[in-house]
Amino acid sequence: MTSTRMIKPRARWASRKAPFLLLIAGGLAAMEAADWHTRAAIARSLMPALLAQAVAPDTLRPEERAFLERAGQLSGEQLQLARLAIAQANSSDLRTFAQQLAVDQQQLATSIASLQRRKGANETAARPEDIVPDSYRELARSTGHGFDQAFVRMLAESHRTFVRLFEEATEDAKDLEVRALAGGALPTLRQHGNRITELTKEFE
Repeated sequence: MTSTRMIKPRARWASRKAPFLLLIAGGLAAMEAADWHTRAAIARSLMPALLAQAVAPDTLRPEERAFLERAGQLSGEQLQLARLAIAQANSSDLRTFAQQLAVDQQQLATSIASLQRRKGANETAARPEDIVPDSYRELARSTGHGFDQAFVRMLAESHRTFVRLFEEATEDAKDLEVRALAGGALPTLRQHGNRITELTKEFE
Protein backbone atom coordinates (compact mmCIF):
# COMPACT_ATOMS: atom_id res chain seq x y z
CA MET A 1 0.00 0.00 0.00
CA THR A 2 2.79 2.41 0.91
CA SER A 3 4.57 1.78 -2.39
CA THR A 4 1.40 2.51 -4.39
CA ARG A 5 0.83 5.84 -2.67
CA MET A 6 4.38 6.93 -3.49
CA ILE A 7 4.17 6.02 -7.17
CA LYS A 8 0.85 7.62 -8.05
CA PRO A 9 1.86 11.26 -7.34
CA ARG A 10 4.98 10.77 -9.44
CA ALA A 11 2.89 9.40 -12.29
CA ARG A 12 0.54 12.38 -12.11
CA TRP A 13 3.53 14.77 -12.02
CA ALA A 14 5.06 13.04 -15.05
CA SER A 15 1.80 13.31 -16.99
CA ARG A 16 1.64 17.04 -16.26
CA LYS A 17 5.29 17.54 -17.17
CA ALA A 18 5.10 15.86 -20.60
CA PRO A 19 3.06 18.63 -22.32
CA PHE A 20 5.32 21.21 -20.68
CA LEU A 21 8.44 19.56 -22.08
CA LEU A 22 6.88 19.35 -25.54
CA LEU A 23 6.03 23.06 -25.38
CA ILE A 24 9.55 24.07 -24.38
CA ALA A 25 11.20 21.71 -26.85
CA GLY A 26 9.12 23.16 -29.67
CA GLY A 27 9.99 26.67 -28.58
CA LEU A 28 13.72 25.91 -28.47
CA ALA A 29 13.56 24.36 -31.94
CA ALA A 30 11.91 27.52 -33.24
CA MET A 31 14.56 29.66 -31.54
CA GLU A 32 17.36 27.83 -33.33
CA ALA A 33 15.78 28.56 -36.71
CA ALA A 34 15.08 32.26 -36.07
CA ASP A 35 17.10 35.45 -35.94
CA TRP A 36 17.97 36.81 -32.51
CA HIS A 37 15.09 39.29 -32.44
CA THR A 38 12.63 36.44 -32.94
CA ARG A 39 14.50 34.23 -30.48
CA ALA A 40 14.05 36.88 -27.82
CA ALA A 41 10.31 37.06 -28.45
CA ILE A 42 10.01 33.26 -28.28
CA ALA A 43 12.01 33.14 -25.06
CA ARG A 44 9.76 35.76 -23.49
CA SER A 45 6.67 33.81 -24.51
CA LEU A 46 8.05 30.68 -22.82
CA MET A 47 8.91 32.36 -19.54
CA PRO A 48 5.40 32.17 -17.96
CA ALA A 49 5.35 28.42 -18.48
CA LEU A 50 8.88 28.12 -17.17
CA LEU A 51 8.15 30.14 -14.07
CA ALA A 52 4.95 28.22 -13.35
CA GLN A 53 6.61 24.81 -13.58
CA ALA A 54 7.67 23.31 -10.26
CA VAL A 55 11.19 21.91 -10.54
CA ALA A 56 12.85 19.51 -8.16
CA PRO A 57 15.95 20.90 -6.38
CA ASP A 58 19.50 19.91 -7.26
CA THR A 59 18.68 19.27 -10.91
CA LEU A 60 21.40 21.48 -12.40
CA ARG A 61 24.75 20.31 -13.68
CA PRO A 62 27.81 21.91 -12.05
CA GLU A 63 28.38 23.97 -15.20
CA GLU A 64 24.86 25.38 -15.02
CA ARG A 65 25.14 26.22 -11.33
CA ALA A 66 28.45 27.95 -12.10
CA PHE A 67 26.80 29.93 -14.90
CA LEU A 68 24.02 31.19 -12.63
CA GLU A 69 26.51 32.10 -9.94
CA ARG A 70 28.78 34.02 -12.31
CA ALA A 71 25.84 35.63 -14.11
CA GLY A 72 24.42 36.83 -10.81
CA GLN A 73 27.80 38.23 -9.82
CA LEU A 74 28.29 40.14 -13.07
CA SER A 75 24.71 41.43 -13.05
CA GLY A 76 25.17 42.69 -9.51
CA GLU A 77 28.44 44.38 -10.41
CA GLN A 78 26.89 46.16 -13.39
CA LEU A 79 23.94 47.21 -11.27
CA GLN A 80 26.30 48.81 -8.76
CA LEU A 81 28.30 50.54 -11.50
CA ALA A 82 25.10 51.86 -13.07
CA ARG A 83 23.89 53.28 -9.76
CA LEU A 84 27.23 54.95 -9.22
CA ALA A 85 27.08 56.52 -12.70
CA ILE A 86 23.55 57.80 -12.04
CA ALA A 87 24.90 59.65 -9.03
CA GLN A 88 28.29 60.81 -10.32
CA ALA A 89 28.48 60.83 -14.12
CA ASN A 90 29.29 64.19 -15.68
CA SER A 91 27.63 63.36 -19.01
CA SER A 92 23.84 63.45 -19.20
CA ASP A 93 23.94 60.80 -21.95
CA LEU A 94 25.91 58.56 -19.66
CA ARG A 95 23.46 59.08 -16.79
CA THR A 96 20.53 58.26 -19.08
CA PHE A 97 22.15 55.02 -20.18
CA ALA A 98 23.07 54.16 -16.60
CA GLN A 99 19.44 54.53 -15.56
CA GLN A 100 18.30 52.04 -18.20
CA LEU A 101 21.20 49.72 -17.37
CA ALA A 102 20.22 49.73 -13.70
CA VAL A 103 16.61 48.83 -14.50
CA ASP A 104 17.60 45.99 -16.85
CA GLN A 105 20.24 44.56 -14.53
CA GLN A 106 17.91 44.66 -11.54
CA GLN A 107 15.36 42.63 -13.50
CA LEU A 108 18.01 40.18 -14.68
CA ALA A 109 19.50 39.76 -11.22
CA THR A 110 16.03 39.07 -9.81
CA SER A 111 15.37 36.44 -12.52
CA ILE A 112 18.71 34.74 -11.84
CA ALA A 113 18.10 34.64 -8.08
CA SER A 114 14.58 33.28 -8.61
CA LEU A 115 15.85 30.49 -10.86
CA GLN A 116 18.57 29.62 -8.36
CA ARG A 117 15.99 29.29 -5.59
CA ARG A 118 13.66 27.11 -7.63
CA LYS A 119 16.50 24.88 -8.78
CA GLY A 120 17.96 24.51 -5.32
CA ALA A 121 21.24 26.10 -6.39
CA ASN A 122 23.34 28.04 -3.93
CA GLU A 123 22.74 31.76 -4.12
CA THR A 124 25.98 33.65 -3.61
CA ALA A 125 24.47 36.85 -5.04
CA ALA A 126 20.92 36.89 -3.73
CA ARG A 127 21.13 40.65 -3.17
CA PRO A 128 22.90 42.48 -6.02
CA GLU A 129 23.33 45.56 -3.83
CA ASP A 130 25.73 43.56 -1.66
CA ILE A 131 28.13 42.99 -4.55
CA VAL A 132 30.84 45.64 -4.56
CA PRO A 133 33.87 44.88 -6.78
CA ASP A 134 37.21 46.29 -5.64
CA SER A 135 37.42 48.50 -8.73
CA TYR A 136 34.13 50.12 -7.71
CA ARG A 137 35.70 51.82 -4.70
CA GLU A 138 38.48 53.32 -6.81
CA LEU A 139 36.00 54.52 -9.42
CA ALA A 140 33.82 56.10 -6.73
CA ARG A 141 36.68 58.47 -5.89
CA SER A 142 36.77 59.81 -9.48
CA THR A 143 34.86 62.89 -10.63
CA GLY A 144 33.94 64.78 -13.80
CA HIS A 145 35.16 63.66 -17.21
CA GLY A 146 37.71 61.34 -15.60
CA PHE A 147 34.89 59.43 -13.94
CA ASP A 148 33.02 59.10 -17.23
CA GLN A 149 36.06 57.71 -19.03
CA ALA A 150 36.88 55.24 -16.24
CA PHE A 151 33.28 54.11 -15.96
CA VAL A 152 32.89 53.39 -19.68
CA ARG A 153 36.23 51.58 -19.81
CA MET A 154 35.35 49.39 -16.81
CA LEU A 155 31.84 48.69 -18.06
CA ALA A 156 33.04 47.74 -21.56
CA GLU A 157 35.46 45.17 -20.16
CA SER A 158 32.83 43.69 -17.86
CA HIS A 159 30.22 43.58 -20.57
CA ARG A 160 32.32 41.60 -23.03
CA THR A 161 32.67 38.88 -20.41
CA PHE A 162 28.95 39.12 -19.66
CA VAL A 163 27.80 38.59 -23.25
CA ARG A 164 30.26 35.75 -23.86
CA LEU A 165 29.03 34.00 -20.70
CA PHE A 166 25.39 34.14 -21.83
CA GLU A 167 26.21 33.07 -25.39
CA GLU A 168 27.99 29.99 -24.09
CA ALA A 169 25.08 29.12 -21.78
CA THR A 170 22.61 29.43 -24.65
CA GLU A 171 24.64 26.89 -26.63
CA ASP A 172 25.84 24.54 -23.89
CA ALA A 173 23.23 24.46 -21.10
CA LYS A 174 21.12 21.30 -21.01
CA ASP A 175 18.59 22.64 -18.51
CA LEU A 176 15.71 24.21 -20.43
CA GLU A 177 15.11 27.02 -17.96
CA VAL A 178 18.77 28.02 -17.87
CA ARG A 179 18.86 28.11 -21.67
CA ALA A 180 15.65 30.14 -21.79
CA LEU A 181 16.99 32.66 -19.28
CA ALA A 182 20.26 33.05 -21.16
CA GLY A 183 18.58 33.29 -24.56
CA GLY A 184 15.96 35.72 -23.34
CA ALA A 185 18.56 38.05 -21.82
CA LEU A 186 20.98 38.11 -24.75
CA PRO A 187 19.12 40.64 -26.96
CA THR A 188 19.10 43.21 -24.15
CA LEU A 189 22.74 42.53 -23.32
CA ARG A 190 23.67 43.02 -26.97
CA GLN A 191 21.76 46.30 -27.07
CA HIS A 192 23.73 47.40 -24.04
CA GLY A 193 26.92 46.34 -25.81
CA ASN A 194 26.10 48.47 -28.85
CA ARG A 195 25.49 51.50 -26.66
CA ILE A 196 28.66 50.88 -24.67
CA THR A 197 30.64 50.76 -27.93
CA GLU A 198 29.21 54.17 -28.89
CA LEU A 199 30.06 55.59 -25.47
CA THR A 200 33.58 54.18 -25.64
CA LYS A 201 34.23 56.13 -28.84
CA GLU A 202 32.74 59.27 -27.28
CA PHE A 203 34.92 59.10 -24.18
CA GLU A 204 38.21 57.96 -25.71
